[in-house]
Amino acid sequence: MKTRLSFMVLPILLLLVGSTGGLFKILIENSVDAVDSTTLIGKWTAYEYYDNNIHPKGLNQNLDFSKVNQISNLIEYESQEDPCPSKISEVEQKMEYFKIKFMENGKAEILEKLYYKMNSYNSKCQNAVYDESYDQVLTADWDLDLKNATLNLRDSLSDSQNNFKIYYLDKREMHLALKKDQDFIFVKLQKQ
Repeated sequence: MKTRLSFMVLPILLLLVGSTGGLFKILIENSVDAVDSTTLIGKWTAYEYYDNNIHPKGLNQNLDFSKVNQISNLIEYESQEDPCPSKISEVEQKMEYFKIKFMENGKAEILEKLYYKMNSYNSKCQNAVYDESYDQVLTADWDLDLKNATLNLRDSLSDSQNNFKIYYLDKREMHLALKKDQDFIFVKLQKQ
């Protein structure tokens, strides 16, 4: 029910845009300031963050929050949660920040802070408030594949790889999308 899968497990609007390799190549070739892997070095902060990992249960299960910018909006919804599905829980969440620091040694730090609070019920159906907010730092190895317009991140702990499609990249701004199974993330970042 939470968006903990976040950046390293989610993806985005890949199907809506279609193939972007050619578009990305045009952006690079027509750019006065051509991009390369050194373009990424530094700190990037998201100003838009979308994912489809919010799934209310019960009456509101068809609500779609995938088009809501989670950085600028507090998302509030009702859900029928275990262990007391006969009662309505109230959930609110917001991505406080999402940042990536790319280093010259091929390492990256992904900083993510999520606010997540649920006014719900315990196993005895008594009211309880659950705060599952988190602030985490992930480390990853990164490389930039300009030919395929992808940013490849390998989680240093789990050794899982995520290949983000690059929809836009210049020296100040980057748009990334990740799709895994049915989940997606789309994020727009600015260089600090």
